[in-house]
Amino acid sequence: VLARARQSSVLAAWSGLGYYARARNLHNAAKIMHKHGIPSDIAGWLALPGVGKSTAAAIMVFSLNQRHAILDGNVKRILARTHLLDSAINTPQGTDTLWSLADSLLPKRQKQHIQPYIQGLMDIGATRCRRTKPLCGDCPLTAHCLAYQHGLIGQYPRRAAKKQKPHKNEHFILIHDNNNRILLQQQPARGIWGGLWALPSFNTADGGKKHWQNTINSPLHKIKQFSFTHEFTHYRLNARVSEYHCQDTPAAPNLPLRWHGNMKNIALPAPIKKILINDDS
Repeated sequence: VLARARQSSVLAAWSGLGYYARARNLHNAAKIMHKHGIPSDIAGWLALPGVGKSTAAAIMVFSLNQRHAILDGNVKRILARTHLLDSAINTPQGTDTLWSLADSLLPKRQKQHIQPYIQGLMDIGATRCRRTKPLCGDCPLTAHCLAYQHGLIGQYPRRAAKKQKPHKNEHFILIHDNNNRILLQQQPARGIWGGLWALPSFNTADGGKKHWQNTINSPLHKIKQFSFTHEFTHYRLNARVSEYHCQDTPAAPNLPLRWHGNMKNIALPAPIKKILINDDS
């Protein structure tokens, strides 16, 4: 079903969740497997878009009972605490150290032990060795946990300080027509909002107004202006929205532009969705 779906439908279902590259990767991976079959080894899974080393290893462990280490956030936290790893887990050096350690701790008898071992690590990390307020008194690993024995649970895992996010300033144009439709622009396939529909944007409000008056061949009458901020993984968006009413009912422009009436079934980025759904309600 996923392989046969249109990308627009997949992105619409994913709308508001963020990390849209994941939705595109899932869709593309499904299409590849539909055409070539499900991979039977870890190299085949790693070749699929969006599948990393830990995910591929987990698939092989639980589908084919193969002996592989995984390294999700729960496992990283357990290994860093039990072994007092001073390397920051969010650095290449720390990641290499964790992979080496995870590989060295795998049970030798894979058929009998690999699945319960990997599942147990994930469960302990999720329910006992938690990031905050760990339940050490009810954890089966305390006898092997150096952080617990030295009273250092709160200091592990170590993380390198994050760099301050850069700020990106952008101006969006929100245009209504007489039928209460809104002009949206489909974003390029690549990029943080790849394939989604968003408000047209410009560096300045005046530049945007002049451009879109010419594009839709109709005067624009300003309604209001407001601002919002949105935190992305790698930067902070500072946005200003100028809202206008178009007194005519223009014909639909060519793609990537389109007039939309119902916002609830369109693939929209989370901050744009919040604006338009609230505005439409």
